[in-house]
Amino acid sequence: MLSLVVGSMIGTGIFIFASPVCAYLLEPWAILSSWALGGVIALSGAFCLAELCLYFPHPGGVYDYFRMTFGTGLSFLYAWTKFLVVGVGCLSIAAWASAKFLVQIFEFPNDVADEVVKPVALGMICFITLMNMLGIRKKANIKNFLTVPKVTCLLLMIIIGFFYFFHLDELEPVFFSPQIEVNQFQNPSMVAFMSALIPILWALGGWEDVIFLFMNDNKPDRKLVNALLYGVLIVSVLYLLINIAYLLILDPLEIATAGSSAILLVNKTLGQVPGSIASFFLMVTGLGVINNIILSGAKIPFIAASHNLVFRWFCNVHPQTGTPQRALIIQGLFAVFAVYLSDKVTPNKCPTH
Repeated sequence: MLSLVVGSMIGTGIFIFASPVCAYLLEPWAILSSWALGGVIALSGAFCLAELCLYFPHPGGVYDYFRMTFGTGLSFLYAWTKFLVVGVGCLSIAAWASAKFLVQIFEFPNDVADEVVKPVALGMICFITLMNMLGIRKKANIKNFLTVPKVTCLLLMIIIGFFYFFHLDELEPVFFSPQIEVNQFQNPSMVAFMSALIPILWALGGWEDVIFLFMNDNKPDRKLVNALLYGVLIVSVLYLLINIAYLLILDPLEIATAGSSAILLVNKTLGQVPGSIASFFLMVTGLGVINNIILSGAKIPFIAASHNLVFRWFCNVHPQTGTPQRALIIQGLFAVFAVYLSDKVTPNKCPTH
């Protein structure tokens, strides 16, 4: 369970959203403080959700707790917002990020790369949606397997940052073109601090969706509680350490104006070829994120339909694969539509979620 929580949380956010956080704050103490606060907020949420899961085991997770506490009105809004806004938005961002990491491997010219990213992102969404519709088995084992390279990639970047901190004089500058507009506050304000928490909490998300894997038997135990708490704590510490590694090698302004601080870190310390290898692993990580979002997002309307809060049409389950295919299709179509319309809003240009 612990590996599933960690694997669900670690995604593309930590590798692309360090830039907008630095763009808002530009002070190392403020940047690290915001990541630490984000970890505390996520851990507090995990505490609450873990206890709810223990005493009120429901397959709908947060949706069911909204329905039990606030009634059908807010739970209806949550179901549709989670499905059509949060889920589709996160899916689009993850697809854009994964596509950009893949394109970086081939080192296309900027104008060609911009044209290639969209069809690649669309293809990723369609392919993974199709795989889920076909009912890939042993998903938990696959997630466990994918957790190892994610954590390994994070640890390697942390080690690289701390190691090369003592060899800064030997590093050559990396030339890059700014990808976002920097909000240069003279002193980090409360507004800037709260704004920076938006991408931070996005990067620290995913732990709330793990309960879908363990609520089918309605028999959760302390293992789920411990997995949520320790998983969120481990990822929060790793994210704080990798931001320290970024700041040891890169100037906050460099991070703020870079498309991916992770790739910039690897390029500056190890060179272009290892940077391409890192792009490949980050692309694989992004595919895992897309899969997680598709799985959890499609279950929300399926469960809500059983309570007549959304169309009963969503209750359809394929008799052979056991997957909510109608929800998967609608979610995939909206995500494709969102990516298609997002020419001028990519993860590297938008400082917020």
